Amino acid sequence: MALAFVRRQPFVASTLLGATTLEQLQSNLDSLTLHLDETLLASLEEIHHRYTYPAP
Repeated sequence: MALAFVRRQPFVASTLLGATTLEQLQSNLDSLTLHLDETLLASLEEIHHRYTYPAP
């Protein structure tokens, strides 16, 4: 989901992948077809507004 979210951002020119196993690579590739609907995106935005700095 994180890769699908990053890819849809207009300011992102490329996405870096990190995979040390075939399973991880497949998961990364599967993100290409993952559709994030508007309800999910709104929920993510709500979380972002609540926790604007998640790593203090």
